[in-house]
Amino acid sequence: MTSQYFTYNKGKVLQALRYHFISRKEIKIMMILVNVFSITSAALFF
Repeated sequence: MTSQYFTYNKGKVLQALRYHFISRKEIKIMMILVNVFSITSAALFF
């Protein structure tokens, strides 16, 4: 049995994951809805 090793650049992996999720339409819509909800909640709280 041979053991195989691999390395990765954590910064590049995180950047790729961010790009992958932000480029999806559902995630964009959810981010907008969360922001609108939080602003509305803050306005109503005050």
